[in-house]
Parts: sequence; C-alpha cells; structure tokens
Amino acid sequence: MTTKLSVKFFLLLIVWCTPVFMQGAEEEIYSPLFRFDSVASVKQWQINAWSGEKKAKFTFVGKEEAVKFMRIEYRNSKVTLYSSVFSKIIKEKIAKTTISEFYIRYRTKKLDGRTQFQYTTQIDEKNYSFYTGLGLKRDGKWQYAKMRLGGWNKEKKKFDLSELVNLIFIFHGSGTVDISEIGVVYELLSKGNVLTVPANYLSAGFAHDNVVKIDGKIEDKERKNAGIIKNLMSFKKAPVNSGNKTIVYIRATPQGIYCAAKCYKDDMSKLKAEYKKNSVQIYKDESVEFSIDPGRTTKKFQKIAINANGCFGGILNSLENSGIRVASKKYSDRWETELFIPWNFLKLKPGVAFTIGFNTTRNCYDNVTLERTGWTTTIWNAVSKFGVVGFGKNPAKISSNTPQAQMRKIKAGSYLLIGQNTDGTAKCRVSITDPDKNTITFNLSFAVRFSA
Repeated sequence: MTTKLSVKFFLLLIVWCTPVFMQGAEEEIYSPLFRFDSVASVKQWQINAWSGEKKAKFTFVGKEEAVKFMRIEYRNSKVTLYSSVFSKIIKEKIAKTTISEFYIRYRTKKLDGRTQFQYTTQIDEKNYSFYTGLGLKRDGKWQYAKMRLGGWNKEKKKFDLSELVNLIFIFHGSGTVDISEIGVVYELLSKGNVLTVPANYLSAGFAHDNVVKIDGKIEDKERKNAGIIKNLMSFKKAPVNSGNKTIVYIRATPQGIYCAAKCYKDDMSKLKAEYKKNSVQIYKDESVEFSIDPGRTTKKFQKIAINANGCFGGILNSLENSGIRVASKKYSDRWETELFIPWNFLKLKPGVAFTIGFNTTRNCYDNVTLERTGWTTTIWNAVSKFGVVGFGKNPAKISSNTPQAQMRKIKAGSYLLIGQNTDGTAKCRVSITDPDKNTITFNLSFAVRFSA
C-alpha cells in the first residue's frame, strides 16, 4: 500500500512512502503492487483456461502457514492469470516513479510444463504483446523471480513502459503455483544517494529586509536570525587546533542566500593568502568553502571557496558572471568573509519556508601543514552527507525514533522511506513540524530482507 505524503514546506523530503524490502547489497528495492493476504485481494485477479482440458482454479490460502497467498491449480491446460485493476494501479506508479523491473514472490508445489509472462502495451487503441519465459524454480521453497521489461514481440515493436496496460501470466501443462506478492523493482540512483533523517539540521531565518552589505565585516544586523554553526570538525583522530576556531552564519533574504564566516587563527602571521585574483584553485590558500545543494537532491551542488583576500573560486568557471558577491577582511586574531548568492544562480524560487542541503569546510594552513575541517564532512563532493538548513520564521523540523530509517532516491522528487533491522523487521515513527508549528506523525512498518 502506498501512502501519499505532500509536504510543501519540506522540499523533496518524501513524495510518497511504501512498505519495501531491499535486496542485493541495497542496490534494489522491491515494492509490492499486489499482496495476496485476503480473499478480496485474490478477487482482483481472474483465471482463464483456454486450451487443453481447460481445468484450472485459483483460491486464497490464509491459514496453512505464516505466508498468505493465492494458489493456482491447473491440469493439462493452457491458462492465463490477469487482473482487471492492473492498468489503473500501474499508471499511478509509472507517473510517480522509475520502475526497472517487475517481480513475483512464488512457490511451486508441482510443475510440469513451462511458464511465461506477457506485457501488453496499448498504442492508439491497438494492443501489442511482449513475451518472456518466467523460469520458476521447482524446489518447493518461497522464491523471488524478477521479470525484465520488454520481451519478444511479433510486430517487432519497441517496449515502452509508459504504454503498459497489463501483465499476464501464462501456464502450460499441469501444476500448483502459490503466489504471495506481485510487485515492482526500483533501482537506486546510486549507493551513496541516501537521505537519512538529518543528524545535522540547522534552523535559519528568512529575512524580508535588505540589511546585507558585503564588505567583509559581519555586523549584528546581518547575522540576526541567522543559523549558526559554531564548530567545524576534522573527522580524524587528530584534534583540531583550538586557536583556529570557525563560526559560520547563514540566512535567506528576498534576493538570495547570505553566508559568512569568522575564521580565527592563533598566529595570523602564518596566514596563507597568495591568490589576489579569482581562481578555481583558491583552495590552495587558507579558505572557507560553502557548498549548497538546492532542494537537497544529493546529486547536484554548487561550491564557492573564498580566501582572506576576498577572492573566490569553485567547481564552475562561470562564477564571475553569476552575480555572486564576496568580501573578506583581516583582523589581528582572525579574518572574516561574507558571501551573497542570488536566487537565479541557485535556480531557486523560494517560498515562505524551504530547505537546502548544506556544508561548509575550511582549509587552514600552519606553515605547510593543511588542517581541513567541516560541518558534516570534509570530503568536498560527498553530497549525501551534507547537512540540512531549513529557512523560515519557524523552520520545518523532522525527527525519527529509528536511526535506521532512510529516504532513498529513485528519481528527481521521489524517495522511498525504508527501514532495516537485524531481525528482518523495522518500525519507524517520523514526525514533521511545519512553519506554523503543526506536527504530523507517521507510524510506519517495514519488511526488510537482504539476499546472500
């Protein structure tokens, strides 16, 4: 069953949720379309014995063992199994997600003959069939069989998932086949593309004034209602030099995002600031890097690095024409830097409240030795490890009682909320608080299975 969740104030957090299990080193997720756990679920399907002795029946079995299922029995016949509601259900899925394959959870009691599955597509009210052998194992154990998209087509048409209207199973000969689930397989975009309930969440203001002045001096009115990061970590065993403390500020304005940093240094005579012009190699100087993932996609991000001379660089060579403004200023015990990023550069049209993926890192040189620190990671392109900044008068918040709960991305704007546990089950309670301080709580249970 799919639960729709639309949260306008928490961008791209969860578009919809479904009970799932993971298989194959977390590279795929299996999600049922049909789970045969009641008489009503079996009645959504029909059976047709159309050749041979034409002897076939199917029944619901719910008391024999822990797994409930639909049983198909046939003898010396050619039989098709299909559903009248498949077309409606699959259209809704295709509109929301990217499906890589279908699957069936089954067990064979007796099987004499071959089995196939057939996809039916429809173009201009004309149907086209695609056939593939199903290859069911005959060991009497519960198994999962994946059904790849496509198949042999008489007209040599190219299979198009968006035109799919039916999935049909074809049984030849005699046998008894139990089916507990029929569903879809999602392939994750990447192993690292994981959204967990963020351990690093920062609330920041969305100001409606124009008090920001980029001159390298961080004023009280500029950092009012800003989110503040007070400590950057090395993520290594070696301790961070306490004299090189970094304080970072971030807030939103009607024109863009304002970031600033106070970079303390125990010996300013060791400050490395050789670049006097903008350069993509600013990181070779002592510098602060601001990395922003608009919409928290965990895929694309912008990085701007600034040195103590007020020069900047990043992962794009077009930064100088972007409208970005920076400035830095040196003091006896520190240097300060300010950054303004316009909305059009980030391709954002913010509302009253919104979120971004965010990380900040600092490159600090004492003589030749580099000390690199960061808010959530020191790896410059580890986007999935970025923290989250929520902007608004009362920024949105999320919490969970289950650290194992994850949001895995399958396409832009679509995530699966999944859980995992060593005993094969997981329960998750997720609470979301909107900018008006309304709280919604979801109690979700997951079946989780890892293959060998």
